Amino acid sequence: RRHTVGGAHSQRLASVRAQLNRAEEAFKDQFLAPMDDDDEGWEDDDDEIFNFETGWNLDLEDEDEMDVDDPKSQKSADIIAGLTITPKLRKQLEQMERSSKKTQEKPFAAKRSTHTKMRIISGRYGGARLLSPNDENVRPMMEKVRGAVFSMIQSVLGTGNYLPDNTRWLDLFSGTGAVGLEGMSRGCVEAHFVEADPWVVNKVLGKNIDKCKASYDTTIHTAYVEKWLANANKFPESVGGTFDFISVTPPYVKVSYPELMGLLDKSPLLGPNTIVIVEYARREKKQIPDDLGPLVKIRDRKYGRTFIAIYGPLELFDNDDV
Repeated sequence: RRHTVGGAHSQRLASVRAQLNRAEEAFKDQFLAPMDDDDEGWEDDDDEIFNFETGWNLDLEDEDEMDVDDPKSQKSADIIAGLTITPKLRKQLEQMERSSKKTQEKPFAAKRSTHTKMRIISGRYGGARLLSPNDENVRPMMEKVRGAVFSMIQSVLGTGNYLPDNTRWLDLFSGTGAVGLEGMSRGCVEAHFVEADPWVVNKVLGKNIDKCKASYDTTIHTAYVEKWLANANKFPESVGGTFDFISVTPPYVKVSYPELMGLLDKSPLLGPNTIVIVEYARREKKQIPDDLGPLVKIRDRKYGRTFIAIYGPLELFDNDDV
């Protein structure tokens, strides 16, 4: 329960905190000696000068620590001498301290839940309902957009209602896994999913894969995409080499597109015939390059507020359709 303090006590708390901060900074500047003659850093710079359990952590009576003739030292001593904390105020400060520590230890304790409004659109898993989180931490590709993207890919490749046989899918920022599972439903024989959130992996992605009975043909990597890509670029054989399809559906505000596209641009996971799907927001349009490794941008579409760029081999490029 959040602890609130109002009126004069609220102002007093702010005043005491400000005094503590000023005294602490003054002490750090004046009394903490360099670690050695060649080091410009300060010893124990992150240590607290004051806390509620031990009080002030410096001995003001020690002449080696305090230069009584130094105005800055005297100012710090005056701050401490004039700092009075009543029992009631001390209790309130201690409560604030404990509350702050609990918040730091558990930054997100809200219970998360799921819904089943999403589904696989077509193929062998067609109609299967997928779990999706009831929060904004995961933003799946909208079902209508997913359907349009797969229709576009199948049209470009000339494969009718299915994807080519014996193909592999890499689903980056997979979340629910809807894109990769849609690819498997339409003909891919293997898929790798990369998702950083352990809760999503255990409560959403893994269960969706199990529901589609695709466990034996899939691999989940619980990792940040950028770190995973950097490692996979060094050891591509660890994930089976190049992929036929790669989907990139990041949370817009939580990713650096220049970094992400740079990692993909030099990635050995892209082959000369790989199809790459990148979802992005309007503000990121200038960060979406025309070329990606051996591939060129063959389509660039807008679906409401969602933008989709598709990369593929040069022979699939149609200047009138980009």
